[in-house]
Amino acid sequence: MATMTLAQDRASQTRRANDVINRALRQPTDAHLREVVGLRTTAGVASLAERVRRRGTLLAGRERKGRAQIQEARDRVILAIYADATPAGWYTAWCDGSVAADRRAGAGIGGLVMDPAGRIVAEFAHSIPDLAPFEAEIAALAETLRVARAHGAQRLRVYTDCDALARAWQRQRDDPRLHVVAALVRASRRFELRALRRLHNQPAHRLAKTGVRAAAAAPNV
Repeated sequence: MATMTLAQDRASQTRRANDVINRALRQPTDAHLREVVGLRTTAGVASLAERVRRRGTLLAGRERKGRAQIQEARDRVILAIYADATPAGWYTAWCDGSVAADRRAGAGIGGLVMDPAGRIVAEFAHSIPDLAPFEAEIAALAETLRVARAHGAQRLRVYTDCDALARAWQRQRDDPRLHVVAALVRASRRFELRALRRLHNQPAHRLAKTGVRAAAAAPNV
């Protein structure tokens, strides 16, 4: 009987959490965003973000007329979850690099910066010369640092979906490819680089893809 009660309680908690997420996806007001972020007390950052992503996919499939709005809200809520996990007073940023299937067509980088109050203060999408994928990720991180510094960020946490870049920064900072990043970081008081799931980094990914398209459309000189 106790087992049944525990299972029923968990099911009830799941329903309540889904209701909170659904409200934020259908109507992403600040109040509804705060409700979702409040669920972090019982769920980790990545777990909660993944739950929001899955609910967004489910609702977008059911409510096709509002699909674009739900997908936009999904990404906004996921950003808010990660930003809320950043220490008070810090800026939060997301970056991504993307290389065209035909590498001769160039590459793109993208990113966005959020201030400590949770406002997106900058976005960028640039085309860059042909680079290997890892170097494109480094270029995206370096540009994110420049943009964040231009907006007054002295304490910054950056998210990347490139696990190899996050590991290299943590373990191999003497890698010559990271020298440009290290030089930019020295101008900051505090800096952290963290990995997140690719599907949680969609806003930066889309910006990077915009850069790729711009590179592909540029005339060859």
